Amino acid sequence: MSLNNLLQNLGVTPAPRYPIPEVANILGLTEHQVRVQIKKGNLAAIRGSRRRWSGVFHADLESYFSAVNEKGGA
Repeated sequence: MSLNNLLQNLGVTPAPRYPIPEVANILGLTEHQVRVQIKKGNLAAIRGSRRRWSGVFHADLESYFSAVNEKGGA
């Protein structure tokens, strides 16, 4: 399954950038687990103000999703 198919199944409109809570919903993880993946370098993210993670670009989410699907899990 591709990321775009998953987004369509979840009823999420594809966007250029997704906030961390929405990424968690898309991937079926908690926000904490998403932040752990970001800190490990497995998922690229954007830093917002006050050095907090603010979101993930669509291309980066697609790369992570493809990598996880190839490995069979996070």
